[in-house]
Amino acid sequence: MSGIELAPGSKIFTARCKNLYVLTT
Repeated sequence: MSGIELAPGSKIFTARCKNLYVLTT
């Protein structure tokens, strides 16, 4: 996901993914 992290607004996207990951687990 390094490529996505380099993209603008990626921090918000990755943050959402992390939140969803925590909620689903």
